[in-house]
Amino acid sequence: MIDFRALTVCEAEAARTLFFQVFGHEAEPAWWVWKYQGSGLEDALHWGAFDEQGALLAHVGALVYRPSPLSMRGSGVFERGPRYLIQVCDVMVAAQHRGWQAEGLLYRKLMASFAKALSSRWPDSLAFGFPGPRPHRLGERLGLYRAFGHYRQLDSFSFGQGNLAKLSQGLSLRACAWDEALASVAHFAENKAAQSSEWAAPMIWRDATYLAWRYRDHPRHRYQAWLVTAKRWFRTQVVGWLVSRALAQGPPLLVDGYVTGYGLLTALLALGQHHAPSPDGMQAKAFADEAQKRSTPLDQGLWQAWMPDLGELGDVQMVATQFLYPCQWQGFTSDQERAKVIFTPGDTDVW
Repeated sequence: MIDFRALTVCEAEAARTLFFQVFGHEAEPAWWVWKYQGSGLEDALHWGAFDEQGALLAHVGALVYRPSPLSMRGSGVFERGPRYLIQVCDVMVAAQHRGWQAEGLLYRKLMASFAKALSSRWPDSLAFGFPGPRPHRLGERLGLYRAFGHYRQLDSFSFGQGNLAKLSQGLSLRACAWDEALASVAHFAENKAAQSSEWAAPMIWRDATYLAWRYRDHPRHRYQAWLVTAKRWFRTQVVGWLVSRALAQGPPLLVDGYVTGYGLLTALLALGQHHAPSPDGMQAKAFADEAQKRSTPLDQGLWQAWMPDLGELGDVQMVATQFLYPCQWQGFTSDQERAKVIFTPGDTDVW
């Protein structure tokens, strides 16, 4: 007899043990607590399958976020927004319990019970996740998943130059300390961020509290904050922000950003027009010198980022997926509306 229920606090160690068995690397206690108990979350859930002896056989997690204010109010695109945005993560089944068992497919039963838990705890919400192509196909066959879009990690920008050149005109970018970045975000986010039409689709609300938790306080990775400024009459004004992460090899990974009036994704694409220096003095000069050697801004290849598949860019590496459950938000009336939900690299960045 399999028991499907929420994990207790005392069972967190069993979940971390299962994580190591399934994914092959440790879920450190500090990282586990940060991820599921962080200040940027509205709520969280560990859901598991247990055998008769109380051993954890499978697990799935939920991180509950506040959506952007505009999607909460509704707009010309959607009549009203979801109550919460729920990220489904850490889906794992012990190796010996994968595939068809005498009691059926454990994965299917786990996710079905999890869907009921979401319905009772967070109805009228939108659940999403980022599985690889193979797990997504399995979930789709079982009626659990439906794709928003396909993403891949790009190491250069090869998008149309016209709109980006217009967008980047007059914008400057500089690295800054997190305290300065968060103060700037708190100053303009609530008033100006929701003015962009891109925020009409459901999206995690990236206020200063969320950014501090997600990036500044991350126990594993070190993220760099950037401020986007523009000249307004006789003064320079902060109009947006970006976040990057240094990788072991290659250019830094661009993971998040926003520019007033253009929204998150457009701001990230616009970065291809900038010669953004490293915050370190000598390295900054080498960085800028290298940029000057490139023929055009979009050919610089100085950044990497997760981006939506725009066609003929290679193999899909990740799928932005809607997790279907009873009593979920019913805001989508067509695939065209579903396609308006665009996730940022920060959502898909490896935790």
